[in-house]
Parts: sequence; C-alpha cells; structure tokens
Amino acid sequence: MPISLSALFSILITSAVLVVCIYIVLEKRQPTSTLAWLFAVLLVPVGGILLYLVLGRQRMVRRRMHKAHLRKKCQQAFKHYIEHSPARRIAIHAMFLQYEPMLRLALHGKVDLSVTLGNRLELLCDGTQTYGAIFEAIQNARQTIHVLFYIIQPDSVGNRLKLLLMQKAREGVTVRLIYDDFGSIRLRRAWVSELRAAGVQIGVFMPMMVPFAGFRMRWSFRNHRKIVVIDDSIGFTGGLNIGEEYEGKNPAIGRWRDTFVRIEGPAVLDLNIVFCEDWLFATDELIEPELVPPLMDDGAIVQIVSSGPDREWEDILIHYFVAITSAKHTCYITTPYFVPVMSIRTALISAAMRGVDVRLLLPGYNDSKILALASHSYYDELIRAGIRIYEFQDGFLHAKTICIDAEYGSVGSANMDPRSLRLSFEINAFIYQTAFARQLHNMFLKDLEHTCEITLNDLIQKRLPRRLAESVVRLASPLL
Repeated sequence: MPISLSALFSILITSAVLVVCIYIVLEKRQPTSTLAWLFAVLLVPVGGILLYLVLGRQRMVRRRMHKAHLRKKCQQAFKHYIEHSPARRIAIHAMFLQYEPMLRLALHGKVDLSVTLGNRLELLCDGTQTYGAIFEAIQNARQTIHVLFYIIQPDSVGNRLKLLLMQKAREGVTVRLIYDDFGSIRLRRAWVSELRAAGVQIGVFMPMMVPFAGFRMRWSFRNHRKIVVIDDSIGFTGGLNIGEEYEGKNPAIGRWRDTFVRIEGPAVLDLNIVFCEDWLFATDELIEPELVPPLMDDGAIVQIVSSGPDREWEDILIHYFVAITSAKHTCYITTPYFVPVMSIRTALISAAMRGVDVRLLLPGYNDSKILALASHSYYDELIRAGIRIYEFQDGFLHAKTICIDAEYGSVGSANMDPRSLRLSFEINAFIYQTAFARQLHNMFLKDLEHTCEITLNDLIQKRLPRRLAESVVRLASPLL
C-alpha cells in the first residue's frame, strides 16, 4: 500500500526534528540554551527548525591557518616592544597588585592579544564628538585607512564618510572598508559602487544572499565590531555605528547617548590585527600590519579583547566576569541590552552581597521590545540582592562601558546579552589607568542625573499581564 503524502511529510518532519535535536545536544552549549532550543523544535517543529537554522548555530570555523600566520607575523612585530621595553615591565610590575586579577587574566590567560603599555587615550561621549575625531583623523591620513562598522546608513553621516573615503583613495591612500551585510542592509549597490569606482576596497562581512553558501551560518553570525585605524598609529573603537540617529537626529528617538575611545600607542596594532582578520575572512586577502606605534609617556595599559563564534573561549564574557568579581568598592555598568547569562548574574549578585556598590545604567527607551521585557524580568532578584538599577530618560542609551573601583574599565561594542557575548563578533578595549577610569566613573555619575531609579515598589505595582509577558520572554532569553 503506497504511503500517503501526509504520512511521508510526517516521517520527514519527525526525522528532521530527531536530527536537529541530536545536533543541538551534541553542541554542548549552556543547559538552559540547549533546553530552550529543544523546546522550540519539539513544540513547533517546522518553525523551530527554521529558527535554529537561521539563528541557532553557535560556532563557526574561519581560515585558521591564515589566521595563525597573521597572528605570528604580528607577534614578531611586537617582539622588540616586549623584550626591549624595561619601562613596560616596571610599570606592569608596579601596577600588578592594584589590578592583579585582571592583569593575571591578561598576561596568563588564553586570549590572543597582548597587554600593551604606553597608550594615550581620549574618551568620546557622543556622536558629534566621535564623528568629529574620526573624520579629522581620516582627513589627515597619509598611508592607510581601515574602517569597520556593523551599521552604515546611506544618510547624511554615511555620505560624509563615503565622500571622505573616496577623496582619500583618489589621493593615493590605501582605503579598506568592511561592513556587516545584515547591519548595513539599507546600503544599495550603487552607493557601494561609487566607493569602489574611487578606489576604496570593500569587504562585505557575511553576505546574506549568496547562493549555495550556507545561509544558516550567514544569517546567524554578525560582525558587531566598530574599528577605525588610521596610518597604523591612531585607532578608535566603541559602541557607535554610522548614521544620523547617532547624532540625535531621529525625532522618534531624540538624544543618542554613546561612548567611543580614541587610542594612540601600541594597542592600535591589536585593533589593526582584528581588522585584518576580518578583512581576510571577508575578502580572502591577507594583509600583515607590522608597525608597532611608539609608547606614549605615562600612557595607559590597554588590552584589546575580541570575541566571536570562531573562538574557543568567550573572551569578553570572561573579562566581564573577572572584572565584576574583582571589584572592591564600585562596579558601574552601562549597557543598552541587558539579558545576563548565569555567570554574569551570579557575579553581580555576589559582588553586591560583598558590599560592593553595584549599579546598572540601562535604557528607559529600548528599540527592542522583546529584549526590554527579558531585561526587566531580572530586575526583581537583582534589586533584592542590593544592586541599584537606573533607566536613562534623556533619549536612547547605547553605550557599553564598565568601570571598576574608579581604577580600570572597558569601552567597546559588546552588550551584556547572550548574542553579544557568545554569537556576535565583538571588540572591547580594557583600560588600566586611574585617570581614564575616573573619567568613566564621572561620566556614569553624570548620566545618572538623567535617570530614574527602579525600586521594589515599582516592581510590585506591575500588572499581571506585564509580569506574565516578562516571564514568558525570559524563558526564551538563552536564544536572544
């Protein structure tokens, strides 16, 4: 008797569900994430499988041989700096006790990039300040310009960048631009073609519509980094992308509060290494930065930490965890998307219970309603543990910073949510300098002037539908 189409379809779906479930279990991800994906696939087989194919994969393999070659070349460039800089050794020794847990991680951990001394830093606190500094550095470039952004909008800010890059390319400067194909989805072919025609080299990270190229991988993993390197000697990184909204010109959002850092010194080479790795992945072209920028007098210790699904370890997550657990007096965190994984939640609660002044600065307005619901579901337990939570009221808060004891901190692209810490390509600058940390500390306190503090009484007054929505979304938080 022939099998009916409905029976054949049921067999195929059952087989697919079984295969996907086995694959999910074998990935050895966090148990909560594994259970969430299994629940999604078993409850809604077709939709769950499609969602997993698009968003579920947590690891990928890049060109490891070429990547290892690139790192080896750059380590050779650092060799003279590391071996023949007594000032570096003395300064790190003198500061070791002050920053011991973080520096032990930086010096002895399995992270790829080194600790550098002698870096000059400038904290940039909004879009106008950041774009002014970046565009000025590009205008003054003489040899190379490397630019990587997750989002580039084809608006007035994006066009300013485009015209400037075209001008410098025509002047003979080597200009390389990487953008993420999902984040920069509004870019049109004609807009990019103008850059190419002027001599700007383009790398598209994870093109979304490439036939037979493995759409699951291309949709799931995105490059959320923001990197600008000028003449191998000036670098920028932080939270801003390229667009009018980052200058506060979107009337629906209003003011956009963000943070970037300008770096001069040896840490710029590490920014360049990460750019070159992404350039290799996007274009198959291996470029090898060799120049180590000179040490600046009385400069900061900086470690550039990158993370992504191609790494064995979740490096930024590990650094966040160690920073929070090593705090003695204050732990001030600013992040727009806060869906803490278990390790971060435990670190925050244990710090507060040790008497550390733990404060979270989060957005009052959030452009993702799902993430906002998931974030709010954690408020109750955190506040009860003694953590103070503030919501920003003056526009949209998009900065990603952490400041520990007003002594060291971090500025970068990584949010405190599972996608940023485990699935996206991110980059942070961890900075060990009291003067810079105090700027971060004071910036945090200034931002608090534009917030309202969330109290237990506020949470008690929530209506049942809202509490139910938060609890339901929280179940899916490992997938966010």
